[in-house]
Amino acid sequence: MNKQLEFRGLSQKTMVKYLLSIAELTYDHIITNNDQSVVIKKSNWSVLISKEHTYHASAIISFPQLFLTFTGDEIVIENVISQLRTKTLRLGG
Repeated sequence: MNKQLEFRGLSQKTMVKYLLSIAELTYDHIITNNDQSVVIKKSNWSVLISKEHTYHASAIISFPQLFLTFTGDEIVIENVISQLRTKTLRLGG
């Protein structure tokens, strides 16, 4: 299964930290590609994290933008995505 997600407002560095935490892996498991994208591999799934783009919400407001492409076992990927959504949830207040 392949699944692509878009995230705004988080740096690539933070996203890598979150995914390593979920996967219970260390920074030794990161593969950095020539295009500045990053791959994290586990036995039954992997994720490609795009290089950091800039999303312009208006002329003066911009956010980091990332695209994540998950590959692997569907049930495992859905579980990882669920944990990632919890970690990336931001509530105002």
